[in-house]
Parts: sequence; structure tokens; C-alpha cells
Amino acid sequence: MLPVDRRKSFFVITWSLLLCCCLAENHSASANGTETSTTRSAQFPTVVVGKDGNSLYYVNVTFGTPAQRQGLRVDIAQPYLWVLSDNQLSTCNSSVVGCNSSTKYEYNDSETATSLSDGHIYDFHFLDSIRINGTAVMDNLNFTNLDMGEDHIDEESSGNSPNNVSFYSTHLSIANASFFDAFFASYLTKGSLGLSAKISNTTSELNSDNFDNRFFFLDILTDMGIIECSSYSLWLGADTAPSSSSQVLESAYANSGKLIFGAVDPSLYYGPLTKLDMIPSYDPYTDGLTSSYPILPMGPIYIVSNTGKSLNMTAEEFLQPVLLDSRYTVNYLPLDTIVQVALQVGAIFVESLGNWLVPCTVANLGVHLDFTFAGTTITVPLGDFLSSTYDPISDTNIHFQNGDTACVLTMASRSRLGFNVLGGPFLKNIYLAVDLEGRSLAIAQARKVATRNYQSPSGSSTYLSPFINATSEIKAISSGYIPYATPGRLRSNITFYRDQFTAATTDIPDQFSAAIFSNALVSTGRSFYDTSRQRTSDTTSATPIESFVFSNSTSAAANRIFAPIKSPFALKDEKSTKVYVFSLLSILGVLSTVFLL
Repeated sequence: MLPVDRRKSFFVITWSLLLCCCLAENHSASANGTETSTTRSAQFPTVVVGKDGNSLYYVNVTFGTPAQRQGLRVDIAQPYLWVLSDNQLSTCNSSVVGCNSSTKYEYNDSETATSLSDGHIYDFHFLDSIRINGTAVMDNLNFTNLDMGEDHIDEESSGNSPNNVSFYSTHLSIANASFFDAFFASYLTKGSLGLSAKISNTTSELNSDNFDNRFFFLDILTDMGIIECSSYSLWLGADTAPSSSSQVLESAYANSGKLIFGAVDPSLYYGPLTKLDMIPSYDPYTDGLTSSYPILPMGPIYIVSNTGKSLNMTAEEFLQPVLLDSRYTVNYLPLDTIVQVALQVGAIFVESLGNWLVPCTVANLGVHLDFTFAGTTITVPLGDFLSSTYDPISDTNIHFQNGDTACVLTMASRSRLGFNVLGGPFLKNIYLAVDLEGRSLAIAQARKVATRNYQSPSGSSTYLSPFINATSEIKAISSGYIPYATPGRLRSNITFYRDQFTAATTDIPDQFSAAIFSNALVSTGRSFYDTSRQRTSDTTSATPIESFVFSNSTSAAANRIFAPIKSPFALKDEKSTKVYVFSLLSILGVLSTVFLL
């Protein structure tokens, strides 16, 4: 037997070696980009989110008996579940991309379908200008593509409810769910999985008081004890498809994110998770306010170069409500903000298309936009705001005269809708947690799926970037409480109002435009730009604007390369600090590119 002191030495050495081995294993896992913790709760329904050929997000479900496969759009801006009817659907035909028999529901083919309408046809006009007509139906609903993990325990719940719920590792089934069978839907090719709070509007059929809990599937899951309250979180960080890609293959992006019912997963975001109350929206028909929609207080928007240079694209005290809407691929913002972005990236407006075009190569400059919300900042790569001009019929793209491929800058004037919207390009960069009962939501910067090559038999690994030792567990959202979230700092209360519609191109001067000829070349002419900055102060200054283009100049006079003219983009009823920078459109792309590098 070893002496006591030698036994002590032996134990110390042994434990030291074991500790080193553990540390080495963890270090190896970190180097390989894999998670170091596998302690993940799997008791909250987690549905895989896909991205289709229209660059919109969907989940796979089935309805009825026998099962009819459907792809439902993830729709965070309205609360109802509805499908496209196979009966009399005039808006879905072979000429519409993505519209086929697999996206339509046939009521008469389901043995378990029950009509709830009594012949009544509902006419829904949603806040985001989407409209549907249809009847109310009850049938079985099944989420068919879950991502649960090996430690999930299968559950079946019924109690005194008519909605039997089966929760397995591969699917989530809800018996007798109520939804709308739409025989008319404006410009839509898929039905909707509504995820907003209930709507209070006593003068409209949209009023959620007209329907029981069976029309709101999150309420069903709450009644069955699957989740604590009507809530969810949405992560689209697995969508790594370049927005400017010529063709989006739906099969390639079938796994673009996760929709988690009733919980927050802290491994899917980094930085602070900031909680905000939903901004109330004004209803001109009832002269009342409702807090039913994911509307946030949007502060100043900055464009940032790859060297860290930052320039405000809005007023210093800019604050406007913005609707988050997963059914939009275009982002609607104030026109003067879009013009400032266009100036920096060399975009031009083509009236015949109704779009801004920009060289696709700007996506490679490392430029991003920073959106601010009550003390938190969300970063979005400029490339996520570009989409392809590829035409599958002619198998061509639009090109500039110098041969550069043109991309669409997916920004449009808010005057087209009457309010601000941030759609899919923004949502893929955030983690969103929503408490529908508490009328609040929380946002954070999403972690992204990435691939890293390293020395291993497989050659590469998939991981979440940036790497985090994610040891925190998934926690339930309860009414009035979003786990891990801290309150945002809102400097003033605002309300969402809808402006009067204006024509898409009314406010864009002729000088800021271009034309496309039969050879698909963009003809760029002479154009002048005003880079006014609106301020809320009572003083007017002639101090030149800070600009990427002229950031190296030390002389105020040197920044004025042409004499100033009145800005066509000045905001009404606000004091301004005006500085005018003009350039020929033919050299704008060169100047912008140089100073974005």
C-alpha cells in the first residue's frame, strides 16, 4: 500500500489528467464549431420552417382524413388559420408561380370535415392589405415536420375539450381545429398560419370575439397544457440562401429555421433579448386603439461600411412605428431614407419596373444596415436587401451598361402601403419571441447557421455563428413574461397610423431614374442628389453632412462639389439642416463603392 503522501500525489495527478482531458475535449468541440452543451429541453413543439420559391417562409401540415398536404405561410401579422380552397379558387391557377394542387384544400374529400359557416361567407381585409373570402370549416390539423430531439416524451391530451392533441417527436396533431376555407385570396399561392394576437374590431368580421378558441391553434395548445400561454418564438437563421441568387430551389431550403410554440431557446440568438410592448394601432372605423400586431418603435437606421464607418440614413431623432410582416419580401420605409441608401450604394429607380436597381456586386462589400429599436440594434447585411432580376422565361438577368448584373434593392416607399414594414430580409436576422396574451414581444440578433472546414473524416461541420457555449435551457413563455428578456428603453410613446395611399412613383423625380431597353441594358443619365438631414432642433446649420463619399475631406467647402438646390425629399413640418451633395449618376457607383470598401 502506498504511503499517505504518495496516495495524495497520485490522486492529484489522476484528477489533473482527467481535467486536462475534459478541457481538451471541450476545446476540440469549440474548434470544430459544435455545441459544448447537449442539455436542451425538447418538451415544446418545434416546427421546421422552410423557404419557398417566392422567398417566403412556410410550415408543412396536413388537413383532414385522408390527409391533404399543405404548405402554410408563416404569418405573424394576423391571427387566423386559413387555406386556399380547391373549390372556385379563381386566384390560383397554373399561371401563378407556386400555385398547384398541393397548395389547395378540398373540403369534400375529407371524411372529418365539418362546415361551420351555415352558408356565411367571411370577407377579411387584413392590416397588411391582404384580403380573403371564404367559409369557416372544422377538420383535423397535423404539423408533420417537427424537430424535437431524442429525449422527447410523447403526449396525448384531451380532458373536457373537443380538441384532442397528440404530441410526438415527429408530428403534432390537433383534432377538430377550426379555420377558413378561402375561395378568394389576393395574389396568394399558399394558406396562412396566423400568429398575431387576437384582433379587437367590433365593426369588422375580423373581430376575434366572433370566434371561439378552436379558431386559434395556440389557444388549443394552451388549453391542453402543451404550452403555458399563447406564445411562440421564431428563428430563421438557417436561411443562408443568397437573396440575389438567380434561382431559389425550394427543396434546398426546406430547413430554414424553427418555429417554437410557447418557449424561448437562448442558443439561437446572441446579445440582449429586448422586450417591447406591441405599439397600439389606430382603427379609423372604430376610432379606437388595438395592440394586436407585431409593431415596434423603429429608431434611426445606419449604413455601416466594412471598416466600421457609420452614417445615419434618417433624422437624428427619427422614431416611427414599423410592422414586422413575414408575408413581405419587400421592406417599406420612408422615401428619403431609401434615397440616402441609394446614394451610398449606387442604386437607381426604374419606373417601368417600379423598383430600385443596384449592381449585385455591392453584396460583396461587407456593408450592413443597423436598425435601432428602443436601445437595441439589429444588424442586417446589405446583401439580404437584394433580390435577383432573373427572368426564367427568357433565362436572362437585367444588366447595367458596363455589364454588371443588376439586382433589385428590396426597399419601397412607405407611401405605397401607408406605413412602414420590415419583411423577410429583416426577419431572417432576428430572433423573435412573442407573448400574445401579454401583448409584448422580444427581439435579439439571430445566430446563423454556417459551415466550417477543419481536419476531420467528413471535412466540414455545421454550427451556429458566432460560437457560444450555449448552456442555458429552453424556458417557457408565460402571460406577461418572456424568459431571458430585459425591457427596452423607449424614449416616447407612439401610435401606429395608416397614411393615405399615394402613387408608387409620385415622389421620385425624373432625374433619379433610368430606363431599360430591349437589350436589357439600364440606361443611366445625368442625375443630381440632395443628402439633406432632417433634425428636430430649432436651429438651421450649414454644416456639411458626414458622408462616406467625402469622409476624408477636412474642408467644409470641399464637400460641396455643386451648388445646392432645393431637396425634393424634404420632410414636411420639420426643421432641417441641409447640405447638398450632387453627382453624375454615371460616376455614382464608382464613388459609392470606393467609400464603402
